[in-house]
Order: sequence, then structure tokens, then C-alpha cells
Amino acid sequence: MNEGGTVAWVGGASEGRTGASSGAEAQLERSGFAVERIRVDELAGDVTSERPDCLVCDADSCADAVEVVRTVREVDPAVPVVVLAREGDEDLAHRTVAAGATEYVPSTADGALDDAVERAIGRGRPRGDPQRRSQTDRVDEFADVVGHDLRNPLGAVRHRIEMARRTGDDGHLDDALAALDRTGELLSDLTARAREARPASDTERVSLATVARSAWEHVPTGESTLVVVEDRTIAADPKRLTQLLENLFVNAAEHGPGSADEGVEVSVGVDRDGCLYVEDDGLGIPVEDRNAVFQSDYSTAADGTGYGLVSVRRIARAHDWTVEVTESEEGGARFEVRGAEVGDS
Repeated sequence: MNEGGTVAWVGGASEGRTGASSGAEAQLERSGFAVERIRVDELAGDVTSERPDCLVCDADSCADAVEVVRTVREVDPAVPVVVLAREGDEDLAHRTVAAGATEYVPSTADGALDDAVERAIGRGRPRGDPQRRSQTDRVDEFADVVGHDLRNPLGAVRHRIEMARRTGDDGHLDDALAALDRTGELLSDLTARAREARPASDTERVSLATVARSAWEHVPTGESTLVVVEDRTIAADPKRLTQLLENLFVNAAEHGPGSADEGVEVSVGVDRDGCLYVEDDGLGIPVEDRNAVFQSDYSTAADGTGYGLVSVRRIARAHDWTVEVTESEEGGARFEVRGAEVGDS
């Protein structure tokens, strides 16, 4: 016995069911499926709004079954598509499956369509299940965030080695080794990073100046400079606070300057309200984009991913902090972290 589900039936006619299509749809309903008819000219919108468990393309009443399959795949790659053609057409079968159909059924006899829909839903439901989708999205995003954070110190290594080659100053190699050590720390911390959104339980009072200067040395910041306005203690997980500052520093260095040859001045401090801030004197972030910057697909850099600020927000939430972006007095970007327990230096 199948588990039921919603089946969208796509045919050429806009009126009620007639002929063979009526019998096939009725059989699906008797088998426990809820069948909804969709017009071909409204296919994209209906699939998006209705999100059926399976879609049946009635090839005998559709002008172009292949185009129906392609349209569904563009709108929702996960929804299963069963193509029904009562007379059977080997060429059509190959073309619709190549276009992305889950299954091709050449007959309605002996419950063939029912079985095909049940199989398609069985294969498609895990992909379409919201909880499974959410878990997959979180895993994908985590992998991207980790990759982003590893690129920061590795970029610093590349920069220091290039400087050593140009100048012959071996001191740059010491900085490169320090950045590699930071990479090792990140790799050893992957298990903890997988729990990045979980509460930060291993907190201690750390020096903001010390953590900020250490984070600055770990990432490529080009011609930009760091100013620690004042040293205060912050109750935080030291590693996570370092990651948070690293990502904010990289964001300022990459997006703040007007050109690649320029740098910005990045300031770190705590204001009178106990708000931890990181601000720069660069180009700033438009008001209409300030909420979007924390989304994983937002970046103004040509090779940017946007994952750095996703990580910033996750780390803040893990500490029960909030983070927002506004404008600095110089017109640049100002990130404000509120809720942190701040003490004297």
C-alpha cells in the first residue's frame, strides 16, 4: 500500500477530465493519491506554489512532453516527474528521461502508473522532505564556511612567501609559518566548527587587543592597518572570537578600499554602551544591502563567497550575542556586536 501524496497531473486540456486521462487519474485517486490538474501554460507557477510530491506528464495530451519535463526541472529539480504515454514511444522515452524525467510509463495497465508514481515519490520524498533538505543545506553551508576560513590564513601564507621572494627577507617566512600554524589550529578544530551554532560553553575572559592583533596577523589584509582603540576584556570562546574578528578584518580589507592598491584603517573597540565594534573608513555598505550581507550568497567581490559574514553571525549567536552592520563616522562599514560581557582591561 502506498503512502499517498499529492500528484500534479499535466495535460493539454484546460477543461475537466475526459477519456483515458480521466480513468488514469481516477485510478490514482483510488490508490490514495490526491490528484490536482495543472495547465501547461501555468506549469512553472503552479509547481512553485503547490510543491506536489510527484508530477505526471500526460504525453498524449501535451504538445511537448520534453519541454514539460525541462520546465519542471528548472523550477524544482527535486520533484519527481513521471511521463505517461499510452501508445509507447521509445524515442520519446529516451528524450524525456534525458531531460530529467524520473520514469517513463508506456501503459496504464495493471497499475503500472500507480506503481511508477509510488516509486517516484519514494525516491523523491527524502530529497523533498523539509527537514532532510534543511540538514543538507546546513552541511553544505558548513563546508563552505570552513573552506572560506581556511582560505584566509592560506592566503596570508601565499602573500608572505611572495614577499620573501621579492625582498629576500626571511622574516616573511616566519610570518608564513605562523599562518600555517593557524591553519593547523583550524583543522584540529573542525569538530568544534561542526557545532558552531551550538552554545559557546568554553568561555573565558580574554584581552580584546591580544585577540584582535593575533587575528590580524592570521589573515591577508594588504595595505590596510589595524587600530585597537582600547583594550577591554571579553567573555568569549577565544578561538571563536578570533574567527569572528578574522572574518570581519578580511571583509573590511576586501570590500572597504576603493581599489586593490588601497587599504583601509580598521578600528576595534568597545563603545560606552558596551558594544564591541569593528569599523573601517572605506566605502561602506548601502542601507538596502545591510541585511543581505549576512546571507551566504552575498558578496560584492568578483571571487567572493559571502560565507565570512555567515560565520560571524553564527559565532555571535553561539555566544547569545547579536551582530548588525551600520555606518562608521567616516562613512565606512561598522559591525556592532551586542550582548557580550565586557570588563576592564
